[in-house]
Amino acid sequence: MREYILTNTLDEIFNKYSYAADFFTSFGIKSIDTKLTIIDFLDTLEDEIIESCGMERAQMIDNFAAFMKKMNTLKLKARFNLKEITVRGGYDKSGNKENTTLTMKPGEIICIVG
Repeated sequence: MREYILTNTLDEIFNKYSYAADFFTSFGIKSIDTKLTIIDFLDTLEDEIIESCGMERAQMIDNFAAFMKKMNTLKLKARFNLKEITVRGGYDKSGNKENTTLTMKPGEIICIVG
């Protein structure tokens, strides 16, 4: 996994592993140049951003590789692969039929209020 991470662009990694970008967003890194490899991308980040993550650049690469390995292991252990789940509207308080459909996919963060 480490070799794959070091030799492919972030775009290739993110497309193959939907959870990969979560590593960076968990540290508040939202603007990611996905055309770059992880080494090149980390080189573009200011030192303050790296320091705010509590790691050095080399540690970020190591932790990203460990994160990817662990997530891949968890994915392989899954008994079934849920691609999406759909919730269809029922009836409102007045008994009227709701014309609502909500489809959710793994990795999405959704809040339903009301």
